[in-house]
Amino acid sequence: MDPLIIALVSALGATASGVVSLLQQRRRERGEAKDGEAAAGDRIETLIRSLNSANDVIREIEGEIRTRQELAEKLQADAEQAERLLELNREQLEAVRGLVGSELRRESKRSFWLGALVNFLFFLAGVGLTLLLH
Repeated sequence: MDPLIIALVSALGATASGVVSLLQQRRRERGEAKDGEAAAGDRIETLIRSLNSANDVIREIEGEIRTRQELAEKLQADAEQAERLLELNREQLEAVRGLVGSELRRESKRSFWLGALVNFLFFLAGVGLTLLLH
């Protein structure tokens, strides 16, 4: 339970207790008649109903706070998971980029030497044809 709500309920209970004590003390001091006691009793019952109603509202607020806190925790977990996926995708992207880059460099070197070999073969063919025709 939230410490603020516990403190609020405690303060509300202490206030109610103090009000009831003050009402009883004043009644004794004034020496009110039975009718006055009945009126004070009615006021006390009204006060108790009000305190119970306030306590119910506090419980509803606590429930709403718990619900929102659970939602906030879920959203935080979802955000952390999305961040991990984004980081994983970045890592995969870098890995693919490195792999493709190394493949292109290797193919480029291979293509260069293959082209040089083909050119050399045509050169030899040209030399051979020249020697045969002369």
